[in-house]
Amino acid sequence: MKTENLYERMTEEARLLASETKRFQIVSAKNPICREAAELLASIKNRLNTFEHMTEESSQAMRSAAESHSATLERPERQIKTSPRARAISPGERAKRQAVKRGALLFRGV
Repeated sequence: MKTENLYERMTEEARLLASETKRFQIVSAKNPICREAAELLASIKNRLNTFEHMTEESSQAMRSAAESHSATLERPERQIKTSPRARAISPGERAKRQAVKRGALLFRGV
């Protein structure tokens, strides 16, 4: 379904809903409980459900259009940075680090 057509339908539906609401207010002001008011209320309720359905339909159409557009975009590949810890360390360096963790003090020879 075309987005423009959907917007036109939603605009027309909103206009009809507003006119029926105004008519309902006029009728209910004259006679609070009458058959016409009940029919108008039911019609307004149905139109609100239709409007909600059209809103959901348009959001799904927009979402699918956005997904198809984003699928066509080329994204640059991210470079993975290697951390210093990822490098292999010698067994002597590993022993020194473990000793420091246990509380040993290391002195350099002069």
